[in-house]
Amino acid sequence: MKILPVVAALLFAATQGSAQGDVLPPDIAAGKALYEVNERGGYGCIPCHGDKAQGGRDGPKIIGQDPVNMKIQLETNDSMSFIDLTDAQFAQISAYLKYLAGM
Repeated sequence: MKILPVVAALLFAATQGSAQGDVLPPDIAAGKALYEVNERGGYGCIPCHGDKAQGGRDGPKIIGQDPVNMKIQLETNDSMSFIDLTDAQFAQISAYLKYLAGM
């Protein structure tokens, strides 16, 4: 089956951490993948919040922010109204942001 090696490679790439080759725990790796997706209707936080959540031209710094406040902003801010995260996905992105804050 030729698709299995491709899927395995994608899963391996998604779990890679820093340049030192750290392997990320599954929830953090999933949060990283959601944070990096860049498509309308996807999640892709990078275009507005930057690759390290440091803030950008269109969005504030979100690294180190309180997840409860971020959830409120996500649900009430019109510029993010197209984003439809499940609670599990939001928790994964929050775990990734917490990981970034500790780097």
